Amino acid sequence: MLTQEQEKVAQHSGGNALVIAGPGSGKSTSARHLISNHIKNGLTSAEQMLVVMFNVDTAKDFEQGLRRLLGGGTNIPAVSTLHAAGYRALKNIYRLGLAPPKSLKDDHGDSFWRGLVARAIADVMGIHIEDVAQGEIDLNLQHIAILKANLISPEEITSEVAEAMGMADRLQTAAVYSTYEQERVAAGALSFDDLIYELVQIAMTDPRAREAISNRYRLIIVDEFQDMNRGNLELIRLLAGESASVVAIGDDDQSIYGFRGCSPYYMTDEFSRVFEGTTRYHLSTTFRFGADLCQTVNAVISHNESRIDKKICPAEHPVDTKIGAIFTDHQGEATTAIVKDALQETHGRIGVLVRAYHQTVLSEIALTAANIPYVMEGNSPFFDRRDALATVGYLGLSMGQLHDRRVFGNADRVMKMVRAMLTIPTRFMRKADMDAAAEHVARGGDLLDWAKERAQQAATEKNSYSQRLVGQLMHLIQDGKHLRETAARNPSAAEMIRATYGRLKLHQDIGRSCSAERQADRTASYAVMADFAESEGLSVHAFVARMETVADQHLRNNRLRRRPARVVFTSWHRTKGREFSTVILPDLAAGKAPYVRDDNLVDIEEERRLFYVAMTRAMERLYFVIPEDRALLAHVTGSEMDSADMKPLNRASPFLWEIENWDPIQIAYDRSIHLSQRVKTA
Repeated sequence: MLTQEQEKVAQHSGGNALVIAGPGSGKSTSARHLISNHIKNGLTSAEQMLVVMFNVDTAKDFEQGLRRLLGGGTNIPAVSTLHAAGYRALKNIYRLGLAPPKSLKDDHGDSFWRGLVARAIADVMGIHIEDVAQGEIDLNLQHIAILKANLISPEEITSEVAEAMGMADRLQTAAVYSTYEQERVAAGALSFDDLIYELVQIAMTDPRAREAISNRYRLIIVDEFQDMNRGNLELIRLLAGESASVVAIGDDDQSIYGFRGCSPYYMTDEFSRVFEGTTRYHLSTTFRFGADLCQTVNAVISHNESRIDKKICPAEHPVDTKIGAIFTDHQGEATTAIVKDALQETHGRIGVLVRAYHQTVLSEIALTAANIPYVMEGNSPFFDRRDALATVGYLGLSMGQLHDRRVFGNADRVMKMVRAMLTIPTRFMRKADMDAAAEHVARGGDLLDWAKERAQQAATEKNSYSQRLVGQLMHLIQDGKHLRETAARNPSAAEMIRATYGRLKLHQDIGRSCSAERQADRTASYAVMADFAESEGLSVHAFVARMETVADQHLRNNRLRRRPARVVFTSWHRTKGREFSTVILPDLAAGKAPYVRDDNLVDIEEERRLFYVAMTRAMERLYFVIPEDRALLAHVTGSEMDSADMKPLNRASPFLWEIENWDPIQIAYDRSIHLSQRVKTA
């Protein structure tokens, strides 16, 4: 049974349309019934339709639901991603001989494309390819992907484009991009980013190619339209030609992929300009959560100016979604207490959703100590991330115990640590040398002894890599000696972590090796580890022992579980299109939401949309875990506090100040975090 809003969409018979669909409003159901109506009433045949979905999984789910709705024996339209549709059109152009054919490079490990950009960087900078940092490769690949998404060639990188993308050196990036493109074309290769870029470039310059791909459909339905970029929009325009109506479905308030070159502008402004005579429909009723959460998220997102004005409303028989807020400096313990409650009182999955992955560390430690298994999506558990592995490894090296199996009992984990140490900071070592060092330590040898022997051997070799390797190994030996001298003064673990970070010049190394957002996340992970060690009063030995215990216990917890873990850690970016019975948003601090990077480039409206997406994943329960900002606490409770208490220990996210009505939100301000003792304050 469709709602009135859904029925209007389903009955759309022709012409361009924009469907503005809020979270949990049944947009897929509406789209399936629209297709069914066109097929059953003879408005458009299945062969004359194209349905474009966000990714392969959603395309499969949509197609399965459509088959169930239409029943057996009825043809269904092509359902695919936009990149797949683009690749089909591109192959048709090749088949007609309108452009030199290229092949899609199936490179799951990305070694081909990384090698291509590494050679381009080396050529432009005049350095050896072995000296190209992995982070520099990542950064240039990211820049090239965004530029192609917006149909910007190397020659079109203006100062304005460079500033908007945060390029450190516009001319160098343009030169790398140009060299990369020359090698790609010479190799006859297509990457995923080229499937749309190449097609649109050809079609916009060759009328024959444009004619070959246009006017093949009468109806094109595009889901998640808020995630469009310039290249996507141009391809849809080309495919539609003069014959097809385009129905775009999305929610500009959920446009969160600016780092990929996407913008809500293509939905809020550009669609109606490009596709004339657009009819607008609204799906404003959510079936996912209740009235209190509707009120909360509407208040926050209304502060964005570049949006279509609308409000999400609860269904006629809404879900009773409870909202809680805990003011605490014990983020991990608070998250664990909420999880324990949810495991007992609910049956669905529990999402611990973070803006950046360094925010999982304290909650992971606390959950593991409580023997609660979890899964991490989009990253490794914190103790298996390179920065954590390198930190623990350097502390072990400083104590002279990295090779001691009584301290580090897991040989495979020790080998991971050594490899991490040889890449943090960037040491430009080949895999064979890193593997040899790791195996040496795993067998009980000292890393610095290996480094001395390998340096002596490399000094006798005449190739350029070996000569550079000698210098890198000498730096490693000097770093190791310095850290051992520092550890001999018996510093705390927090002091030692900070000393290691400084000695290895990791701030500069991380800054050179990754994007600004990744840089901020990695840098913060060291601060989190040091702050945790300081709050627990841990010695170097005790910190290392704690980290190894957490790693072992997490592995044991997951081995012992009989069914899939209900607790899921993931990022706000990865949650769109998903829902959880309970959502926990930890570490809602200023600088974290909105997320402030080292370059201070913050798109406040996109950050607010991210917060909106995270909140609207909740079905039964939503919890804010907030630093002890007593000014905010006084504001939301209507309380008065003396001047000493009003000074916040840590400022809360400014987005929380945008919530207009805190009455429905259950508030706790209890250092011991006993949720059974929560007191609702008005």
